[in-house]
Amino acid sequence: MKIECLLPDSFRQTADLATAFVLANPEILSEMIKVSFSDDKLMGMRASRVVLLTYYQNPALVKNQIPQILDELCLTKNSSTIRNLLHLYLDNIEVLDESKFGKLVDFCFKLLESPSAEIAQRALAMQILYIASNIIPDFKDELKAIIEFHYEEGSQGFKSTAKSILKKLNKEIMQK
Repeated sequence: MKIECLLPDSFRQTADLATAFVLANPEILSEMIKVSFSDDKLMGMRASRVVLLTYYQNPALVKNQIPQILDELCLTKNSSTIRNLLHLYLDNIEVLDESKFGKLVDFCFKLLESPSAEIAQRALAMQILYIASNIIPDFKDELKAIIEFHYEEGSQGFKSTAKSILKKLNKEIMQK
């Protein structure tokens, strides 16, 4: 089956129908993930959205693919794919081995420090790094310093997320 036939447009209804199809035919999930990283940015955006919606409806179906998704995620230049698939890591850091965990942290630090990254990408990276700092508390001070450094240049969306995370970090650092 050609995934492109399932995703003729970017409407939510189309994404929902494609998600239902993936849920009914789980064997095509790997193909949907592959298309998420295709050179066709529009198709990548559509497919990655379906992967995320599939995860929301059946986390177990997607969860075992999360470590492999990370390898491609770190290589893609498609900002929509990055934005969509970063959501998978908000609840699933524990499925990553030490090497993949380090790769995710490095990728998120690069996004957070990149003023050219989308606001949503930077905010998601900040949230993932905060979660990682609860696993490795030594990250807290570094994360706090980077957020504070980029705070003034940040957009309102960046500042909103930063303020929330800085509040938590300050409280946790004081309790050390």
